[in-house]
Amino acid sequence: MNASLLPVLLAANKYRLIDWDLPRLFPGTLDWHSGPVIVLLLLVGSLVAGGMFAKAIRLREYGWKVGLILASILVSTFIVLFGEFKLGVDLKGGVILVYEVNELETAQLHRGRQDWDMGQLIAVITRRLNPTGLKEIVVRPFGPKQVEIVVPEVDPKEIEEIKEKIRTGGVLQFMIVASDERDTELWEIARQQAERPADRLRRDVLDVDGRQVGYWARLAREEGDPRTAPFRALDVVANGYLRDARTGELLELSRSQKQLFASSQSAFEAFLKERGTNNVDVLMVYDPDFAIRGDDLAMAYAGHDEALRPAIHFTMGGEGALKMGHVTQENLHRKLAIIFDGQLLSAPVIQSKISENGQITGNFTQQEVDFIVGILKSGSMPVVMQKNPISENQIGAILGMDTIIKGSWSIAISLLLVLAFTWAYYRFSGFVACCALVLNLLLTLALMILLRAPLTLPGLAGLVLTVGMSVDSNVLIFERMREELARGAALRMAIRNGFDRAMVTIIDSN
Repeated sequence: MNASLLPVLLAANKYRLIDWDLPRLFPGTLDWHSGPVIVLLLLVGSLVAGGMFAKAIRLREYGWKVGLILASILVSTFIVLFGEFKLGVDLKGGVILVYEVNELETAQLHRGRQDWDMGQLIAVITRRLNPTGLKEIVVRPFGPKQVEIVVPEVDPKEIEEIKEKIRTGGVLQFMIVASDERDTELWEIARQQAERPADRLRRDVLDVDGRQVGYWARLAREEGDPRTAPFRALDVVANGYLRDARTGELLELSRSQKQLFASSQSAFEAFLKERGTNNVDVLMVYDPDFAIRGDDLAMAYAGHDEALRPAIHFTMGGEGALKMGHVTQENLHRKLAIIFDGQLLSAPVIQSKISENGQITGNFTQQEVDFIVGILKSGSMPVVMQKNPISENQIGAILGMDTIIKGSWSIAISLLLVLAFTWAYYRFSGFVACCALVLNLLLTLALMILLRAPLTLPGLAGLVLTVGMSVDSNVLIFERMREELARGAALRMAIRNGFDRAMVTIIDSN
């Protein structure tokens, strides 16, 4: 994008003549999904053309260098022309979301305590929404229990993704699935608790001393309709304990019924439909001395399982590895439940002791895996947020169109003056330097588009500053070359010495 066109484009954007999405300006000319294929063709074509050019001028060893330069120019130009420029809040505006802490659920999460840290909450939300620091998303306190999130120029899909990240607590837990062979005592405690109306829907199962000994995890469904999508870990029904998620009523199932439901999604769905519910909870064994949570993870990353399906791989930290090793060693051949925000994602059978490394599978899509990994990396929320924002407002450009256009003109004029001076003063060498500077800008803009980093007015000024710093380096090199030529050095040696002897000064000044 030529910088001199920026004011014109901004003015056109004011009157909705363009919306900065170039593929939509020229419908039918480019399908962005085919972009990687086009980039690959440009790379291959450039390398071939570079080799042919080098062969024609009898400099075969320079073929790959010429091809690399040509590929950089063509690929960057393609991305800048047909990519989507995201603008910051100062240039185009965005959306302001205000969320409030759910004090009731937070008190239950903290066992009645109210001591949570607003700074920690802001840090977790920032890591979730802006892990790379390139998105210009502002997260700040908005009162004692509210958080304000300012998001620049996003489409409705991205707003929904942001809301989902805020709604997700990010609490990962590992527990043993209670079985009807070994946990009849726990089942009896759960039965007694279910008989008390006030505790019937409680997730935690407490013994007579008030100590937690069990947990009801919701049997998660795969991506899709939350009422009809297939269950992820249906095999836990075979010998587990279940309750109606809607009413909290315990489901008294025979061994044959459990076996049937574990092997037949349709039969289980029909059974639930008769009861007027869509979901069930599965009873877990809770050991407070060896409770394994997401905080015990040292690292989580996206990968694939043995069948090349998307999976979540994790590595436990020091204390987490010890707890995982103890739990798996003591519960061989039982199911290890992996629970994310109260949802049972998968329950693999423990075949051997697990200490550090493991994986989470469950018919995930790649998008689901990336989402969960991102949440785990950001850390769990210290509080529970309201599911929906208490305020959502669309805002215009913060700076105002007049300020934007004047600032853009100043940026464009200063850039053109720098390039014109360099060209006029150093003639051919200046022309070569100007070409390199323009290519530098082209590569920077292309990289910003790929990283989805928004353009802001200070950012555009920073691009011009980059050009100024580059010109400063060129001045040092060219003046050194003039000194070498004045001493009678050959042109080749003057160029070599100009670059070599100016390098220390350039490094020091930059």
